[in-house]
Amino acid sequence: MEMAPLNQKFHFFSILFTTFFYTNVLSDNTIGVYPFPCSTSHHTQTCNSSLYHISKGHQIEEIATFYSVNPSNIKPIVHDNQHPKDYLVSVPCTCKDIKGTQVYLYDTNYLVKEGDTVGNVASEFYSGQAVKIGEEKQQFTVGKMTTFHLVCGCVEKKSQEVVTYTVQDHDTLSDIENLLSAYESEIQKLNKNFTKSPNFIDVGWVLFVPMELNGLRAQQQGKRLSLAAIIGIVSAVGFLLVATFTIFLLIRYRKGKNTEEDLNPNGKKVELLGYASGSEHLCLVYEFVRNGSLNDHLHDPLLKGNQPLSWTARAQIALDTARGIEYIHDHTKTRYVHRDIKTSNILLDQGLRARVADFGLARLVERSNEEDIIATRVVGTPGYIPPESVRELQMTSKTDVYAFGVVVAELVTGQRAIFHDNREPKRMKSLISVIYAIFKEEDPEAALEAQIDGNMKGSYPMEEVYKMAKIAWGCASEDPVNRPEMKDIVQTLSQILMSSVEWEASLGGKSQVFSGLLMSGR
Repeated sequence: MEMAPLNQKFHFFSILFTTFFYTNVLSDNTIGVYPFPCSTSHHTQTCNSSLYHISKGHQIEEIATFYSVNPSNIKPIVHDNQHPKDYLVSVPCTCKDIKGTQVYLYDTNYLVKEGDTVGNVASEFYSGQAVKIGEEKQQFTVGKMTTFHLVCGCVEKKSQEVVTYTVQDHDTLSDIENLLSAYESEIQKLNKNFTKSPNFIDVGWVLFVPMELNGLRAQQQGKRLSLAAIIGIVSAVGFLLVATFTIFLLIRYRKGKNTEEDLNPNGKKVELLGYASGSEHLCLVYEFVRNGSLNDHLHDPLLKGNQPLSWTARAQIALDTARGIEYIHDHTKTRYVHRDIKTSNILLDQGLRARVADFGLARLVERSNEEDIIATRVVGTPGYIPPESVRELQMTSKTDVYAFGVVVAELVTGQRAIFHDNREPKRMKSLISVIYAIFKEEDPEAALEAQIDGNMKGSYPMEEVYKMAKIAWGCASEDPVNRPEMKDIVQTLSQILMSSVEWEASLGGKSQVFSGLLMSGR
């Protein structure tokens, strides 16, 4: 690492002293680590983040034990020839209040062994990314479990994930940005202890690196583009814009519609990228959504290689789905009815955020008081089809509301929309009939508790679960007139999610609940 001039060093150390002073005012708790600040009013209370684990020769199974995660959450990464394989450990990051200060942390448990010290364990197993909050020494007893608080971070950009990175020998910011697909300017912005020179980092520093999830970076890496390259890029971008616009118009023309907005509001819809036309077939090309369908994460998740969803993740998925349906009902020029809302048509991205997919059965409905359309046949999926669609072939926006109620019931109970009756195995039973029965009981809350998904292992706020179940009950009303509008459902779910996040944060890492997944190894 290059040495800086004396006057630059003085400027640097004055900044560093200020940072240390500020940190120690909060609490005398640093192990050379600056926690990433947050606030209870901050928009992002929880997120997925990664911890960079510097390899010390441990196997992935051992590393998974250190971080209280499954081995599938650990991915190898090549640092350089001297350190051929380090690891990125994916963890949920939560905003927590520590002695009156709000910071992002991930808590993990460690079994203390003979000869261990707090500092040695933090360095050997957690790459120096642990932060002290005062009780470590009191809890540090051989043979007992102790909690290590690891620093992590969240950002508003959905295209980025924060990596907690410990600086190694010969690292520069340029090396780090290439290693983790990040922009140098973004790294500097996220960390407060930088001057203009990228050489002012030292071995052992813990940095927060905003990694670009798509892995595509336009950083010039210190080289100027030639005029010819700029002209070429501008021409290519112009061509792509024209081609995209042409495809958009063609799709509109083929459908004979004249909407002014597409079906991808705020990321709650699976985006249509284009189409390919052959002599006999037309293929639509959609974006790839990494985590598959909600169905895969909700019903027998472990058999499908997935971890059970936590309560907060379920509340977020319900809200995302509701917003997507609300958009096609209320925010397009012509109202759409999806007609096939179900868990297998709700896809989850890398952050477990929901997208509504499969518009193959979607139809337009005039925006008026008499919006009913008579279908020529019953369409949809058994278990999600409302009574009026079966009796009268009637299709309205309340058709989607009913199906959404079934999805919410699945999120609460973990059961399928239709399942075999335990008393009569040859007979199929609808989940909505179970919801009806719950709210006919004298004590519906007790009846509901007996039906809640066991995969959550009792980790949920009962009051919010009850509110969610009431949404399912209201949405599945036999009379479509009594079903709520999606905009009202969105409001209620927003409040449920906010309360659920507050409940999760109040646990302070002492529960098995995470913002995204419920880890069986915790």
